[in-house]
Amino acid sequence: MNPPTTTRADIERLIDAFYVDVMADSQLGPIFAPFAGEHWPQHLSRMTEFWCTTLLRTKSFRGNVLKKHVDLTPRLQPAHFARWLTLWFKHTAEQIAAADAAELQSTAAGIARNLHLGCFGSVPRFVREGAEVRLARP
Repeated sequence: MNPPTTTRADIERLIDAFYVDVMADSQLGPIFAPFAGEHWPQHLSRMTEFWCTTLLRTKSFRGNVLKKHVDLTPRLQPAHFARWLTLWFKHTAEQIAAADAAELQSTAAGIARNLHLGCFGSVPRFVREGAEVRLARP
């Protein structure tokens, strides 16, 4: 695999633009709204560190991602993962070089599957239909 061409600054811009859409989204906005305000800059910074660790291998992120998501249930529902992936795929495709975007998208889909399993006890199958990602029915 070739080293990423994406920089930390690219990931910061990605995270900022992505979360503007997340907060404006009718499904996801209410999940994240309680965290907006004085702690929002810290959340964006942590998400930047998470994705820098994932793509750039910075090892700058530490945390229990599953616990944070389990703590959001029951407000967090299975369909939220598909909606999050839809927005993530859109932003990564628009803002990140193709090879790096594909890695970020693949990683995000795996994370969504694992979080769904941890939160709801089942492994989902995500299906892309055009620009949308949806949960496939079993």
